[in-house]
Amino acid sequence: MLLFRNSVIAIATLLSITVSGFAQNETIKTTNFEVNLHCEECKNKIVQNFYNTDGIKSIEVSLPDQCVRISYNAIKNTDSELIKGFEALGYTANVKNENSYTDCGCDDKCFTSKRKRLLFNQ
Repeated sequence: MLLFRNSVIAIATLLSITVSGFAQNETIKTTNFEVNLHCEECKNKIVQNFYNTDGIKSIEVSLPDQCVRISYNAIKNTDSELIKGFEALGYTANVKNENSYTDCGCDDKCFTSKRKRLLFNQ
């Protein structure tokens, strides 16, 4: 009985360590970028390429405002790496004020269905 109790305690301890480890490994950050988008093809190119990037949780694009909001795992990506990703696709990107749409000339309304919201969750 004592061996069983000790085994249960050991398993519970391992599970709590594992669960807390997973929680620490995923720090979600959201950054708004101003990107030189020209057309629907630009928007689709960015969405398709970033969607396949490890650690990207969601991407929203507003073509009229040239805004791209990306939520990502900060352990796997950085703003600088994402900017390099934009540059590799042929776009210029600048980080805007964290978690604020107003700095890139838009607000939450720009990502409603009127301006075609693209949101992908992994």
